[in-house]
Amino acid sequence: MRYLQLFGILLLFIANNAFSQLNKGDIFLAGSTNSSLTVGSGGFSGNGGNSKFDYTKITFSPLAGYFVIDKLPVGLFFDFKYENLYNQEKSRTIEYGAFARFYILKTAKFNPYLEGRIGFGNSLSKFNYSNYETSGKIFTGRIGGGCTYFLNQHVGLDALLAYDYKKTKTESSSEIGYPSNRTYKTNDFSINIGVVLLLGKKE
Repeated sequence: MRYLQLFGILLLFIANNAFSQLNKGDIFLAGSTNSSLTVGSGGFSGNGGNSKFDYTKITFSPLAGYFVIDKLPVGLFFDFKYENLYNQEKSRTIEYGAFARFYILKTAKFNPYLEGRIGFGNSLSKFNYSNYETSGKIFTGRIGGGCTYFLNQHVGLDALLAYDYKKTKTESSSEIGYPSNRTYKTNDFSINIGVVLLLGKKE
């Protein structure tokens, strides 16, 4: 009997302290660990001599959406990735499309969810030592599940385990005029840690 009373008190505590989040009409903003800047240097030595190189990697991956109903934000994602490798190759990748996230529960703190997205994009790589470049058309999709832990009514820490599929059709050309067409397909699993921001009125 005591355990039932304690359980009832716990439920009342959660209900009274639940945040007014995940509501229809709220604005949903998010970003993951893919939002990063990496700058470094490296090199090699051996029988072939010595070499030193620098590299820069920048990735920006935001999401912006709107709760069309309680617990269901839909919207757009935009991924931008830039790489400058060894001062020899520069590449840029842009992906964009639509996403939907469904929060299974609506509690004060832990909120598990399912997420999916589909989109398109393009890539371009250029080599400094010649006129050789590669361009690509991208189709991408994602399904996954995760959980948001809300620190307060508006800010939450986010973790997502996702399966990503990407298909890239490339066309390469060189200064001597030999084109090369290829299709690349990748299947990846990733863990993404990020931040969620909700903008809405407090009830």
